[in-house]
Amino acid sequence: MSAYFISPFKPPIWTRETELRINPAEYSQELQQLWPDVRIRSNYSEYYVLWWELKKDNAFPIMGGLQNDYRVISIEGSGEYIADFALFHRAYISAKYSLYFFHESLETEFELVSGLTKDEIISMIG
Repeated sequence: MSAYFISPFKPPIWTRETELRINPAEYSQELQQLWPDVRIRSNYSEYYVLWWELKKDNAFPIMGGLQNDYRVISIEGSGEYIADFALFHRAYISAKYSLYFFHESLETEFELVSGLTKDEIISMIG
């Protein structure tokens, strides 16, 4: 599985000037509303304040976490589930904040704008 990130910062420049802070409790509730079978852990590690796993057919189609800066999301999984998650996250975060979606290698990078479709995201991540 490949690792991707969703961040308010355009890579590779990591400025820290943003008011965006994701509330882990609220984010967890939204995940549970959309995916009732999600397994969520708080304070998962020194790097993640929230970690989740979404299962389907005894597999892990997506795993992800809210990093300890309360701004950046890490996700791993197949393209279809990554796209679904990216759309959820874009809808959750106010449109006043830019969001950038990128692969851990920075091979894939694009702005996650409102209005992108699942098929467009799948196409961009390959």
